[in-house]
Amino acid sequence: MYFDFILFKSKIKEGNFLISPFSHIITTMGEQYEGVIFDPRDINFNIGSVLEYKHRGFIYKLKYNHRCFHDIDRKEVPTVILNSLEFIINIDEIENFYYSRFFDVSLELTYYPYWRDIYYYIQYNHDIKFDMGIKFDLILYKKRFFSFNLIGDYYKYFPSELDSNNYYKKQIKLEVKYRKEGFIGVYFGYLDDRYFVKPKGERFVLGIDGGF
Repeated sequence: MYFDFILFKSKIKEGNFLISPFSHIITTMGEQYEGVIFDPRDINFNIGSVLEYKHRGFIYKLKYNHRCFHDIDRKEVPTVILNSLEFIINIDEIENFYYSRFFDVSLELTYYPYWRDIYYYIQYNHDIKFDMGIKFDLILYKKRFFSFNLIGDYYKYFPSELDSNNYYKKQIKLEVKYRKEGFIGVYFGYLDDRYFVKPKGERFVLGIDGGF
């Protein structure tokens, strides 16, 4: 069971500029290992801020992200902390075969700068130089505040020294959402996680997510 909550995401907009502080927590309440076990001690959280500029279907982002991967009450598994400064280009308005109110797809390219003398503070505990991702959200059914969605994403991570490491994360899920100002949803899907920190591998996921 995954509990995926965007606890805080605010937006301050001025013309084509947007500032979004955020906080995001993912809790793995259960995992598959030699049978099903219940494990509420695995928790990951992100906190940071994004400055966005939107122009003609492109979104240019400057993002600072602080990530922590905790294993609560496990002395033998230390907490892993990552910091990253990210320059992101997002293509958010792609012509599609389905009416845009019901289908959304975006492409994203991220660059992680390593500036001499200060890289320790802006890129801490990782060696990723680039990542590329694609996301889509298809509304299969909608009535008032409820919708039934097919959602998928794929991210590929490229380390600073290209080698045999194959870092990626892909997921596809069906989700029932209730949206009114914020949103809350229940989803079921498939996850293949080969992230460079605590990869989860292949598994089916059942979870709750939400935000405001």
